[in-house]
Amino acid sequence: MAKSKKRKSKKRNSRETAVMRAPRNPLALNPLMRRGGAHQQSNSAQRAAARREVKQMARDSGYFILSH
Repeated sequence: MAKSKKRKSKKRNSRETAVMRAPRNPLALNPLMRRGGAHQQSNSAQRAAARREVKQMARDSGYFILSH
């Protein structure tokens, strides 16, 4: 019986096998960008704010007499 020779596997350089990726967006990883912005009011909140504003204007002008 013939003995089989074991082959040594060559270690490949990680740079050779790595897939080239697109460069990352440096602004997307900025910690200040993670804070986000102010969210928009819901439609019902906008209507309520408009109603309050109209009532306040009516109270200030004295033109309308509102019940309540």
